[in-house]
Amino acid sequence: AINDYDKAIELDENYAYAYNNRGVAKKNLGEYEAAIKDYDIAIELDENYAAAYNNRGNAKKNSGQYEAAIKDFEKTIQLDDNHYKAYNSRGYCYLKIEEYGKAITDWEKMKKVAPSLYIPYYDYIAEAKLKLSEQPQQTLSKPIVSWEYPTTAYLKTNTSTHTLKACIESNSPITDVVLYIDQKPYSTRDFTIEEVNTTCDYEYKQKVEITSRNKPIYLTLEVKNSAGKVIAERVIEVEEKKIEEEKEQIEVKEEKRLALVVGNSKYKEGGNLKNPRNDAEDMTKTLEKLGFTVQRYYNLDEEKFKKAIGKFGRNLKNYDVGLFFYAGHGIQYKGKNYLVPTNAVLEYEANVEYECVDIGRVLSNMEGAKSDVNIVMLDACRNNPFERRWRRTSKGNGLAPTTAPQGTIIIYSADAGQVAADNPSDRNGLFTGELLKHITTKGLKIEDVLKRTGQSVFDKSGKQQMPASYSKFWGDFYFKR
Repeated sequence: AINDYDKAIELDENYAYAYNNRGVAKKNLGEYEAAIKDYDIAIELDENYAAAYNNRGNAKKNSGQYEAAIKDFEKTIQLDDNHYKAYNSRGYCYLKIEEYGKAITDWEKMKKVAPSLYIPYYDYIAEAKLKLSEQPQQTLSKPIVSWEYPTTAYLKTNTSTHTLKACIESNSPITDVVLYIDQKPYSTRDFTIEEVNTTCDYEYKQKVEITSRNKPIYLTLEVKNSAGKVIAERVIEVEEKKIEEEKEQIEVKEEKRLALVVGNSKYKEGGNLKNPRNDAEDMTKTLEKLGFTVQRYYNLDEEKFKKAIGKFGRNLKNYDVGLFFYAGHGIQYKGKNYLVPTNAVLEYEANVEYECVDIGRVLSNMEGAKSDVNIVMLDACRNNPFERRWRRTSKGNGLAPTTAPQGTIIIYSADAGQVAADNPSDRNGLFTGELLKHITTKGLKIEDVLKRTGQSVFDKSGKQQMPASYSKFWGDFYFKR
C-alpha cells in the first residue's frame, strides 16, 4: 500500500488524501513518527481535514504523546462534533493522564453519538469512575484572577485598541466570564478563554476598543466557577491624539490579507522549469511574514488549478486584500492570457482555451469577492514550449497587455510580447528574485516596489526584460508600513 501511495504522491504532490492514507499504513506498521510526518503534510494541504487530525492524534496516542494527541482530537471535534472515534480516543488519553472526569464526559458523548459502539467501552468507563472515586475529594474554591494586561491598575495611553489578558486559577471548570466596561456588559467578539499548561489553569483574552478620550474607563472582569464568582478591576484612560492618525494605524493593523500562490514546474509536455517551485515556496514564506494567509500549491493540473482558484475566490470574501502569484508557463491566445496547467498537451493552438486556465477566471473571482485591493503577479512570460507543433494563427511571445478591473493591480514579469528569463543558474526567476528583495522594504507603496523591482530586472537582464503593470487602483497600499 505504501508503494502505491508513494506513486500517487509522485504524480500529484498536492494529494492530501494520499499523504493521509500513507500515514495510516505506516501507523499500522508501528512507524508512528513517519506516520505523523505524513499527517502533517496532509493537514498543511487541507487545514480542514478532520480525518487527518484524528489519525495524527491516534499516532501520537499510540506513541504515548497523550497531551499532544488530545489537541489533535480537539481539532477533529471542532471540525466534526459527531466524530465518535475522536471522543473515544480523547477519552482514553484523558484516562492515561488521570483526568478521569474528562474521560467519562467524552465516553458519555460517544454514547450519544454512536450508542451501538459504546458498549465495548463500559470497562474503560468503570475504570475511570473507580479511579475518580479513589481520588481525595477536593475542596472547591473561587477562581483567582491575575491581570497580565493592563499590568498596572491605572493605565494612561494614547492607543484606543487593547487586548486584555488575565491568568485564571481555578480547581473546578469555569462556568462564566463577563467583561463590564463602565458597568455595562461588553460585546463577546474576539473573546477567548483557553485551558493552558502553565501556572494558570485558564488564559483569558479579549480585544476592546476605548472610544472615550481623557476620562477614566473602568473595566470589571467577572469570573465564575461552581464555588462562586470573583471580580478583577482595571482602569484605562485614552489621551487625545490625532483621530485620523489612529484610525489609519488601526486599519493597517486589522487589514486581512489572503494570497493564492501557485508554482508549476513539472509539465507533462512542456518540459520542466527549475525556478517556479522555488519562486512559490519563497513567495509563500515572504507573504506570510507580511501578514497574508497563504493557500499554496505546486504543479497543478487543469482541474485542481480551477478548484484552487474557486476556493480562493470563496475565501476572499472574508478578506480585505487578495493577492494571486503564479510562476510557470503562460501563453497568449487571441489577445487573452492563459496559465498552463501541468497536464496540458496542446497538440493544436486552438486547444489553449480548453486545456489552459484563463487569467480572467482569477480576476472574476477577485472581483466577485469585493475585496478592497486585488494584486495579480505573473512570472509567466517564458518561451512557449508548444508553439513548434502549431501552425500559428496568433502571433506574439510572452503575454498580452490586459485591462485591470476596478481596485486591481496586475503585474507581469516582462512587458507585453517580451520573454522573461527563467534564470536557471539561480534559485529564483529574475523577476521573482528581485521582487522578493523589495517587497519587504518598510514604507514603500506598491507602485514604488514595482519601480524598484522593474529597474533591477531591467539592469540585470542587460536591458532585455522590463516588468509591466496595469492598474485601476487609486489608493495607497503598503506591503509593510
